[in-house]
Amino acid sequence: MKVKPSHRRNAQVAGVGLVSAALLSACGAVDGELAADDPGLPVVKFGATQNPSSIGTVAAVIKQEKLDEECGVTIKPTAFSPDAADIALLSGQTNMGYFGYNSWAGSKEKLQKLAMLAPLQAEHGTLFVPEDSTAQSLEDLKGKKIALLPPVSGQYQDFNLLVAKMGHSLEKDFKPVTGPPPAIEAFLKRGEVAAAILFEPNATNLALAGGFRPLFKLTDQWEEITGDPLYMLGISANKKWLSGHEKEAECVVSAVHKATEMLATDPSVYEDLQDILGAKDQEHLAELTKNLGEIYTYDTADEAAPAIDKQLKEAAKLGLIPAVPDPIFSSTGG
Repeated sequence: MKVKPSHRRNAQVAGVGLVSAALLSACGAVDGELAADDPGLPVVKFGATQNPSSIGTVAAVIKQEKLDEECGVTIKPTAFSPDAADIALLSGQTNMGYFGYNSWAGSKEKLQKLAMLAPLQAEHGTLFVPEDSTAQSLEDLKGKKIALLPPVSGQYQDFNLLVAKMGHSLEKDFKPVTGPPPAIEAFLKRGEVAAAILFEPNATNLALAGGFRPLFKLTDQWEEITGDPLYMLGISANKKWLSGHEKEAECVVSAVHKATEMLATDPSVYEDLQDILGAKDQEHLAELTKNLGEIYTYDTADEAAPAIDKQLKEAAKLGLIPAVPDPIFSSTGG
């Protein structure tokens, strides 16, 4: 289901918003680890995802446009599988990165270790089945294997929430098979699972390759039930690192905000991303530009918080998280 452009901007928080009105003015160089290529700037270790990926695309734009240096830091992206990126942030291997709202809110340990600083992305997973599958709805997949990211991921918890809202249990009514993105796609192509959830740009790439069809997009299914798109990720920081590095964190949020604004409003930026996204030709790139452009927005934390609060209240009501964190977003992690 399509969202009105104005609604999409407020609800599909694929882009990073500013933590506070003073964010941009606070972005100056501060003490910290020094970058090898520019000893005048502190380094922030940022967990991205292996390309092709929507988070990796944001990191690529930041580095291409030097948005981090413009603000006063050097972002050092490290590519992980999505679940490994989550674990790296929790362990302190990375300073900042992304984390799923439902996963974060469902664990006391995660709430203690991580701070949500700003909205980053809406759910953009698509549930695929083979072209010749008889499945026409989620109910048709009951008792069958569905491949998706591991439980620590935002995708797993978002699908868990959607399934519960539809009156089912992911682990009791279906057979989740988890793994990193390449394995998920391989499971589906080898016929080892009945369905699989892929995110952008992999979802577009699979749809164009043929042989598989989308059963539904998770956010569309959620919106059909609740009237709201489904939120997926927030830009996050390890609290232990964040204490004393607030200015660096604010700079990273600013850089990501600018990158997502470019990806949402300037189709020409994708011309330099063709290889990263796995586009085979201009027609393929045009489709990726359209689909990714829809998920990248740039709402502020204040704009996004009410809708995310509403989503987490649904999760709490369904017994998937103990309570809704208050506040959801913090500029200091306190």
